[in-house]
Amino acid sequence: MNITPSSSDCLDVADLLVDYAEHSLPPEQTARMAAHVANCPRCQERVAQLQELGANLKQPSP
Repeated sequence: MNITPSSSDCLDVADLLVDYAEHSLPPEQTARMAAHVANCPRCQERVAQLQELGANLKQPSP
């Protein structure tokens, strides 16, 4: 059964999205975030955007 998280669930994890996208959370928080993101298309998109931004920032400037 796939349960879509509520907006309040997203607000609860919003402050952790950047750290989650950068793989810099402790294991317990990573597990909590992974469970949320697995069932939340909105947060999946945000994590993908943050990871893309991080990758772009790591590339040398032309």
